[in-house]
Amino acid sequence: MEKSPIINNPVELKPDFDILEVNEYIKNFVTKLREKLKKLYSYRIDPSTRVEIQTLQGALDSTTENIYHKIDQQLGTNEGGWYENNKTRERFYIKFYKNPDQARIEYIANAIYKKLGIRAVESTLLDMDGKFAIASKEIPGGGQSSYREEQAKSPDIRSGFLADTYLANWDVVGLVFDNIMKDANGNMYRVDNGGSLNFRAQGGLKDFLPNDIPELKNMLNPDFSAGQVFAGITEEELKSQAEHLVQDLSDGDIEEIVKQSGLDEEKAKILKQALVGRKRFLINKFKIDQRPMERIPIAIEKLKEQLDRLKGLELRPRVGIIADADKVENQEIDIIDASDLGRYEINFKLTDNHWETIIKELKEKMELSAPAEIREGAIYYIRAVASGSEQEITKLDWENQYDNRAQMAEAITIEKDGVIIRVSTERYRRSLSGLVHIEVPHENTDISGQQIGLIINNILEEILQIPGGLSVPTPEAEIEYKKARYAWHHKITLDQVPQDMDSKLIRQEVFPGYFTFCEKDKYKKYEKLSPFATYHSLNSTETLSWIIKAGGLLSTHERYRRGLIFNGSSSLQDLETGGADNVFVRTVTLDGLKTTHSHDATINNERGVIIFNPRILDRTDWYAYPVDEYGKTTPEVFIYRQSPEQLFDDQKNGKFSIENEQMFRCGISLSDILAITFRSEEKMFNARKILRAAGIETINGRPVEEMIVLIKTLKDAIDLSGGKTEQLMTLAKFIQENPDEMKRYE
Repeated sequence: MEKSPIINNPVELKPDFDILEVNEYIKNFVTKLREKLKKLYSYRIDPSTRVEIQTLQGALDSTTENIYHKIDQQLGTNEGGWYENNKTRERFYIKFYKNPDQARIEYIANAIYKKLGIRAVESTLLDMDGKFAIASKEIPGGGQSSYREEQAKSPDIRSGFLADTYLANWDVVGLVFDNIMKDANGNMYRVDNGGSLNFRAQGGLKDFLPNDIPELKNMLNPDFSAGQVFAGITEEELKSQAEHLVQDLSDGDIEEIVKQSGLDEEKAKILKQALVGRKRFLINKFKIDQRPMERIPIAIEKLKEQLDRLKGLELRPRVGIIADADKVENQEIDIIDASDLGRYEINFKLTDNHWETIIKELKEKMELSAPAEIREGAIYYIRAVASGSEQEITKLDWENQYDNRAQMAEAITIEKDGVIIRVSTERYRRSLSGLVHIEVPHENTDISGQQIGLIINNILEEILQIPGGLSVPTPEAEIEYKKARYAWHHKITLDQVPQDMDSKLIRQEVFPGYFTFCEKDKYKKYEKLSPFATYHSLNSTETLSWIIKAGGLLSTHERYRRGLIFNGSSSLQDLETGGADNVFVRTVTLDGLKTTHSHDATINNERGVIIFNPRILDRTDWYAYPVDEYGKTTPEVFIYRQSPEQLFDDQKNGKFSIENEQMFRCGISLSDILAITFRSEEKMFNARKILRAAGIETINGRPVEEMIVLIKTLKDAIDLSGGKTEQLMTLAKFIQENPDEMKRYE
């Protein structure tokens, strides 16, 4: 295949590969082509280039056609048919959905069935004839029809009912029982699973709830075919199947399967949260004992998955585990991979009342204990070695601590079987009050993930008096926590919390490894109060590439505990006020500009301003002040914080200040970055240069040229946030309209 100036390293396809193997090559080819196209469409494309693109696409289509040929017509309502591999003679049913995402959803459903050991067709995704398709391998022996009575008696079918409800596969057996096929040995397969998750069989969308599985009841309705096949299934069978699903389908499995489907980032995020949420629903409904110590090995695997993304950054991987009822802040315990120090670190905060109780008891024990067991000490955060670096960190003695580690808080230190538990006694630095830091060595030891889980579970239960240890919170505990969070966020009393609060709040991963409760689409109600923009001013344009590689903006405390120790504009002060637990943003409303006659108010930061997707206000872990208070959480100031409603009301009533602030816990995800804005063309080109030097060509699946926008006023920011972008200038648009200006800035 002759090399092209568009794709420097074309894919070479070998004629003896089967469809599943060659599909990987095709996907790589298409991915590279699309990436190049995105960049090319930022410029004026000359006719010869357009011809070349069309030629390449034609070459791709003809290549796939040469691999297999059509042998039979379509089945069902979607375009498709039976195809045969020209070399291996294997057969595949290839289907072209009108919406490519339905093919991705069917792929996910089939992959989850396979992971659970439930017989379903083996499928793969591919581009064919310029269309996106799903190819399902023929059932061994060709596949034969089956009848309702056979299906109802088949262990293959009956044992998968819980998985069917989990996947919302309403049409699992088909309207006339035609979606179940059997092989030559009588084994039965689920063959047409495109009506799973958030899709209906005919292609429409349906609700796929993250906190409930109504299909457990609805799919047993005898008026429908599934209800007739699964009639009489017992509660014991359901619990057994639920235990099997929870044990065999990890959160990491869900992450990987959804990733393989190629769904865009936002849709993938929503779907993953729903699949994880439905699994947690099963845990709670059937009171499944998750064997708390088993949660740590799963967390360790998820830590490993982060290594590639964090390569080159002085930032250790971290994952969160949801645990406890009311004694751990946010019901989250974090695991940090400090392998550069030969250990794992467990880091979380106790709630105020429980922290006071534990400190009092530990001090009493310290007076009676030998110094080696329990003593006064400190919590230190040590600078991380960049992932992939050969440099070794120096483990310093106490006297030289400030060379590459920082003392964060005085603490009571307990040492037990080589594990060190540090409980902060800090009262002055608000961000460190209640902090617990546990160090579990794993270097040069044979300790397993299960053993680490058992150690942590025992520490939580026996030393920190957290009943249940690493166990998932009960449904009752989660509802109580939701109620308290809703009241806190909206500054109301518990008896004012709406009756439907439980269904409104959903726990979501809003930043890599960090979960909080969100009220879906709440931001739309705020937009009705007044159009708005939420933004963050950069301290340096140079930090852009770091933010993108790290997965978003991190709070000071999040950076420190993961090993990135440097001071921002007010890091030390924020540690004292409590603001260091948060990322700081500001919000401007259209009402605020009107009432203060600030229509032409400018954005003065030459280093760049990040505009966020307005949906970040769905989160319930943020609080606000009308002026800059450094995010203080001291009681005498915190009582005057704004609720979300007060923020909008105050700006409407003439109390808008450019120094207002909102504090978002832990971090803000890269996926919530809507645009990166600058006040001049020169600054826009400089930002692109910085990103390109770091190997960054796209952000959230879009070319960087489309993400970099020229805005000069706060009104521009509001328009951008609200989707009114016609009059705004992206870097891509500027390049297209001013091609001769490129040399001036590059």
